[in-house]
Amino acid sequence: MSDGLYNAVYIDYNKESKYYDELVRLISIDTTVYNNSIMQLKDSGFTLKNNFTINFAAEWHSLYLFKHKFYVYSPSEPYTNRSFSFNDSCMVTNSFNDGCVPAFIKSINWLNSKTVEIKTNGLYKKNNNLRIHFINKAKDLAVFEFTSYPKESRYVLMSTKSGLHKYPLIVNYCKESRVAEWTFDKPNFSKLLTY
Repeated sequence: MSDGLYNAVYIDYNKESKYYDELVRLISIDTTVYNNSIMQLKDSGFTLKNNFTINFAAEWHSLYLFKHKFYVYSPSEPYTNRSFSFNDSCMVTNSFNDGCVPAFIKSINWLNSKTVEIKTNGLYKKNNNLRIHFINKAKDLAVFEFTSYPKESRYVLMSTKSGLHKYPLIVNYCKESRVAEWTFDKPNFSKLLTY
């Protein structure tokens, strides 16, 4: 309890928890915002290709590490989590400030059986490179590596949308107001990428 507000942070092991549904709803793309962003990209001279085959999961959501275990997080601020989705032409980032932000896919190349590289072009980040390292397909676990970002913000631990229920949920509950987010452990990405 802080400033007279009731705040509880707890682990929810219920695979039918309403908080999973809320997270999935937040991943969903607002088609109006998405279509407006596509038009803005086209008006800015970007070329859209609709011919990419996505032979990996299309929707992803951030995971977190706490005491050597992976968790899904239901935050106080709904858009704390990161989510990404892919279709035959775009990678879409669900951004708190800008909504669903698409970037046109330029190429998709498999570097090996566990790593795919996706090159994109967007209004906010031109010539972006993303590598998805599939760490454990049975657990729907991957590391997203944004190779053009600084090292401290380059890696993100992710799960497929359909795999979220495989992980317990940490809930940061406060009915009355937004509160400080839970502090998670920093994953050892070098170790994770050697699996």
